[in-house]
Amino acid sequence: MRSAGGPCVDPATGEVTRVVDASSAGGDIEATGDAVWVRTGGFFLRRVDPNTLEVVEDLTAAEQSGGEVIVAYDSVWATAYDDNMLYRIRPD
Repeated sequence: MRSAGGPCVDPATGEVTRVVDASSAGGDIEATGDAVWVRTGGFFLRRVDPNTLEVVEDLTAAEQSGGEVIVAYDSVWATAYDDNMLYRIRPD
C-alpha cells in the first residue's frame, strides 16, 4: 500500500507486491476507473485510490453489519444486510 504505480501482483513470480487494508468479513469490493470501493462491517465503506492503493476516504453509518457495494447510475450503492438498509452515495 505504500508504493505507487506498478502491478499489485508480479506477473513473473506471482508475488503480491502491494496490499490495502480491506479486512473484516461480510463485505464486497467494486472497482471503477478512479476508485476501489470496499464494503465491510466496521468502517462501512472505504474508498481506495486504485493507482496508489491509499485509502482516501472512510464513510461511516449507524449500521455496523456487512453488505454489498455496486457502482451504477453515477452513484455508489451500499447495503447493510442485517439492518435492511440501502444507501446511495454520490461521489464528488
